Amino acid sequence: MATFGQTVKEARLKNKLTMRELSKLTGLSIGYICDIEKGRKIPKNAHTIFSIDLKLNTSVDLTDLAITERLKNKAYKAMFDLLEYSFKRQASDNNYPFDGLKEIAESRSTYHLEKILEDIGD
Repeated sequence: MATFGQTVKEARLKNKLTMRELSKLTGLSIGYICDIEKGRKIPKNAHTIFSIDLKLNTSVDLTDLAITERLKNKAYKAMFDLLEYSFKRQASDNNYPFDGLKEIAESRSTYHLEKILEDIGD
């Protein structure tokens, strides 16, 4: 499933719009649109999402996609916080369950969390 940002970018390109043109149509800054497309930002404001959706005429429910991604990001953060707490408690003994967990806990990146979940699932 495509992310919110990927969906916006695909729809923008399908409509043969540049970021500058979408910026003028929606009233959003070019930088903000770039951040959305790269997945660095997900709009919180329903008006912003509706404006993008209206101008791009997407076939996907962007509001639902944005809410789903926001919830997913909050779930990842909660898992990271739990892992980080666990790792910090074990740090005094240098007793990590498997190699690399200290670095993963410190980096707090989604990629590493997904890797952990894959490893645990194996």
